[in-house]
Amino acid sequence: MGLYGGGAARAQAERQFVDVQSRQTVLVVADRRRATMGFFGGDAKDHWKESFDDMARDLAKFIVRLGAGQAPAK
Repeated sequence: MGLYGGGAARAQAERQFVDVQSRQTVLVVADRRRATMGFFGGDAKDHWKESFDDMARDLAKFIVRLGAGQAPAK
């Protein structure tokens, strides 16, 4: 949003990965982003597009790491 807008734009995505045979959830991923407001403001649609593009890229990197055996520690 601009200088006089209603606040910073936000984007959120939540994904569940489910084993098809057992129907058990095996992984839940949540990603939340909030736009930082620059001097000239910004467009919420641009923020959402950039945020979801970034989320997709980060999720792909995470899945590649999981496939390589780099599971997160508890």
